[in-house]
Amino acid sequence: MNYVRASEQEKNATEKAELATREAARADRETGETKKQLKESRRLPDLSRLREAHTAFDRNQIDLAQNILDQIDSGNRCIVWRFLKRKFEGGLYSIPTAPVICIAWHPDGSRFLAGGHDGTLIIWQTRTGRELARFKPHKESVQSAE
Repeated sequence: MNYVRASEQEKNATEKAELATREAARADRETGETKKQLKESRRLPDLSRLREAHTAFDRNQIDLAQNILDQIDSGNRCIVWRFLKRKFEGGLYSIPTAPVICIAWHPDGSRFLAGGHDGTLIIWQTRTGRELARFKPHKESVQSAE
């Protein structure tokens, strides 16, 4: 009889251990889901900040745009953040598809003109890399700019 009672106790202990394992797994899943929700709740305001920074840049409020980007949590700094940061710092230019033949700087350094092999002239804002104007006055390549 003691053997039967010990066997039942072992069975009960095994069932309790299995139940505890299932409960622990469920708790882990819930914890994981809670962490995902928390991360998402922190990410959404930063996405809004990305839009704000882009709008400020479009309004030529470069310092404001950079300040907004700096507020974004380092864990949420995605490729869009890096692209905008480079753009705001003037490290990104979309030069024409044809090779650039010549460049001329405005005396105050705020703008420059790039002349392309395809006859295109583009005026760029130096600090932001924003294209200010584009002309195609020539059918041949632009050889010099002053």
